[in-house]
Amino acid sequence: MLDQAVQRRRRAIGETRSYALTIMALNVYAAIASVIVLRTVLVAFDATESIWMGRFVFGLTSRVTDLLEMLPGATRELWGPFNVIDLSLIGLVLLFPLGMVASGGNLRRRR
Repeated sequence: MLDQAVQRRRRAIGETRSYALTIMALNVYAAIASVIVLRTVLVAFDATESIWMGRFVFGLTSRVTDLLEMLPGATRELWGPFNVIDLSLIGLVLLFPLGMVASGGNLRRRR
């Protein structure tokens, strides 16, 4: 009886930690995704770094995009003003929630 209470308490603590980590991961994802979506909108409207928002958003994403520009073919335009780097970033934004949905719910089924 006492052993079952300890197991329930440990399970509740583990679920709380898992929930907190999931919420933190989703908040980080939301912040990163919003910057990527803003970058995509600025590229779509052909905005440059001459406006403050373009300077801010392109400055935030320049660390990643500068590294990706070293890859062959990364600056090739595929669809309108979007190059391979822009479409890859948007792909990451779209695929992360799909991965969360696909991997979620496994813990509850094992009981």
